Amino acid sequence: MNVLVTGGAGCIGGVVVARLLEAGHEVTVIDDLSTGHRDAVSKNARFVLGRVQQASSTLGLQAFDSVVHLTASSLVAESIANPQKYQTNNVAGSYGAIGERHDSKSHLISLTLRAALEGRSVDVFGDDYATPDGTCIRDYIHVVDIADAHLLALGASSPGRWRVYNLGNGAGSSVRQVIAAARRVTGMPLAERVTGRRMGDPAMLVASSERARRELDWVPRRPELDEMVDDAWRFVQRRQI
Repeated sequence: MNVLVTGGAGCIGGVVVARLLEAGHEVTVIDDLSTGHRDAVSKNARFVLGRVQQASSTLGLQAFDSVVHLTASSLVAESIANPQKYQTNNVAGSYGAIGERHDSKSHLISLTLRAALEGRSVDVFGDDYATPDGTCIRDYIHVVDIADAHLLALGASSPGRWRVYNLGNGAGSSVRQVIAAARRVTGMPLAERVTGRRMGDPAMLVASSERARRELDWVPRRPELDEMVDDAWRFVQRRQI
């Protein structure tokens, strides 16, 4: 299958590209490298520098069997402050050894591990939510499990058929649970610094992946939080060598 991956130089995109190539597909990546990294894209994939909004002019008349669209922006606070950017990039922009490496202010695992590496405290944005320990709960999923779900979805897709799948472990972890996992993995104390809530943060976000499990026979193979944090920590350490 000839597959176009938009945003293929990002954390998820790079892993999806690698899995597609392992499965024998031909892969083209388009990415403007605003948050991605060129070296995250396998040398066995064709790389095109550009934005998805200009894909038709950048890629010409090349035909693809499938498109994996991974260029969406994902920061809650930014989406509230600049909704037009998210409308343009996430909605309008589409109808036309890899890890997380960007300066995001909201990706908790990478922020926590960076703090551990630099000997800093971890910011906790609010500890008065209606949750067991007062901090926000989110559904964490290993990037390889996300990539595998995309491959299964490609295999099950057919022209004119529209399906939407949520991907998640189905059980959330709180901010403090993530920090505790990072302490176990790194062996570092990791102090907390509680600050005010961020605008737009709900107390709990947990995904139901029942449809993906039922229709794609997809099951997360790395559901444990400590394993996700450990893999991320190994990547962070390799980047320091």
